[in-house]
Amino acid sequence: MIDLDKINEKFKPVNDRILSIDEKFGNELTNELLERIEITLNQFFNEFKEQSSKSFNSYWEKQEYLKKENNKNEFIEETENVPKFISDYKNRKKK
Repeated sequence: MIDLDKINEKFKPVNDRILSIDEKFGNELTNELLERIEITLNQFFNEFKEQSSKSFNSYWEKQEYLKKENNKNEFIEETENVPKFISDYKNRKKK
């Protein structure tokens, strides 16, 4: 699922830029830059985790509601409010 070649390809320009800054301005500035990048990434992932958890919980609550309403033992396919990773998974599975 995770393609390391794609990751390396995407991060190569960033890594090259960081090395360039290190050569021009020194280790101290590079370390400060990397600390700021780390803080920003951690904030992003924390926000993503929080939002995706809400979306995921909402999706399953809706499924449980639909299941009870329709009195069925199977989940009902829903087109709105489906978390992206669930819809992506279902689309890949169909191919």
